[in-house]
Amino acid sequence: MRRNGLAAALVVAVALLASACTDNKAPRGSGTASSAVNSFAPPSSESPSDTALARSLARTFADGLQQSAPTRITPRQADCLVDQVVAHLNVQVLSNIASGQPDPRTLPEPVRTAFVDAFERCLPPDVVAALQDRFHS
Repeated sequence: MRRNGLAAALVVAVALLASACTDNKAPRGSGTASSAVNSFAPPSSESPSDTALARSLARTFADGLQQSAPTRITPRQADCLVDQVVAHLNVQVLSNIASGQPDPRTLPEPVRTAFVDAFERCLPPDVVAALQDRFHS
């Protein structure tokens, strides 16, 4: 039951990410998720507005996961997840995920790895196991 709930939460979180993009325009310089992966990490010179947008997208994702498992994911763990996602994925990658709503298994390997690493750093082991299944099965 928990595993199904977490899988559903991941789908909801991706949908929430998609709804966070309100202007229906692709971010500047964005291509497909595959082309964005060439430099999926945030640049050291990322603008404050790009950082804010990346944090907003990551927060939507983390909040969706937390709402799906409120007794398993604490606010502190959700904050950790936001920090980790923003530290390892740039705004273009996050925007592409939000607009394309891909199956997590179809994301480029470096992006899947960044998410799984963030899960492992921030979330309880049973939650990590369920999310890993969604990203690697």
